[in-house]
Amino acid sequence: MKKMFVLVLLVPMLTIAFISCDADMRSNLAGFMGNFDGNVYVESGLVEASIENVEAVKTLATSLGTGSGVASVSGGGTTSEFGTSVTVPAGVTVILIPQNDDDRSSLNNKLADAIASPDEEKALVEAMKNPATSEQQTAVVGTVATFNATLQSVIDDLDSSDENDAKVIELLETLAIPTPDAEGITQGDVVVLQMMANIVKTAVETIESSTDPTDDELIALAADASFTALIAGKLTDSTSIDFSGQLSLQSLLDSYNSGT
Repeated sequence: MKKMFVLVLLVPMLTIAFISCDADMRSNLAGFMGNFDGNVYVESGLVEASIENVEAVKTLATSLGTGSGVASVSGGGTTSEFGTSVTVPAGVTVILIPQNDDDRSSLNNKLADAIASPDEEKALVEAMKNPATSEQQTAVVGTVATFNATLQSVIDDLDSSDENDAKVIELLETLAIPTPDAEGITQGDVVVLQMMANIVKTAVETIESSTDPTDDELIALAADASFTALIAGKLTDSTSIDFSGQLSLQSLLDSYNSGT
């Protein structure tokens, strides 16, 4: 069960790292294609680009990490917001909580609409560079610390003397998200971290609901992770947090293929 949790947890991290690599290639391709990646009428000034979908994302983003979207916790206590009980790190007072199905669908749909055209995608990238509110900053810092504590909890349950477990531990240690500078946190950081929190909760629920998750459950999880990776890749220039976890993609693939 624990190893299944590890493998499912690796799905979003792997896809985020993979899309990040693709983002570099997309950037090079865009440079080669020049203005052909946009709307010539908009770029010439003849038509004003519609940013209705971007405005919808901006409105939703500012509500994340606030009000009912966070949980009050106490350092040294425990929380199960991510689907498994973990000790809350010292100093953490509030964390993002995974969204319910309706709110998650709303966020994903609005993001999908906002990247449907090159012009709106560019506007979205700029909009997500806006700084997070102080309330969101506190929630993001607390969530990152708790996420890292969750990873450490999994590591502690593995047997470092076992060859395969040792490889998994090495990989998990690279997944820890660097502690962010609160003042540099952006709306893009909040959005991506919220999506990651949603996936981690889904992963835990998927494997704990059955000792043998169905193909449909894992496919749905992979699809959700892939969409999160897509958004993370597109918002790379809008975020201050390194969500790739400083992963070496080739190392991860080699280890996975060796049976870990």
